[in-house]
Amino acid sequence: MIQPTDRDWVRRRNKLLEKAKDMLVITAKANNMLVGYLIVSVHKCDTTVGEIESLYVLEEYREDDIGSEMMKEAMNWLNYKGVAIQKIAVGVENEQVIAFYNKLGFAPKSVILEKRGDESYRSVNK
Repeated sequence: MIQPTDRDWVRRRNKLLEKAKDMLVITAKANNMLVGYLIVSVHKCDTTVGEIESLYVLEEYREDDIGSEMMKEAMNWLNYKGVAIQKIAVGVENEQVIAFYNKLGFAPKSVILEKRGDESYRSVNK
């Protein structure tokens, strides 16, 4: 079995710690049970962008404003980090989730179109 050297471990740990400075995980509990989580990160490109990577709340707790509270905490953290743009990707068919984010001030910016390949198309273009 290969064991990492102390130097390898320190390098990996430092890399993870550096990356973690630009990421936050928020969890929600009810009755001592994990009922939701949110993962948010900061990306530095031409401008600093904050992105909600993932948000999930157990279905039976979705009417309790848990998602909204986690989003508010995430947006406050992104403001603290000085991001210029806050964004999230949502499937266009997910109208309920789009409405949720609209209430928090998010608005559509772009649409990504995709086409899935099929056998008939591939056989014509061989």
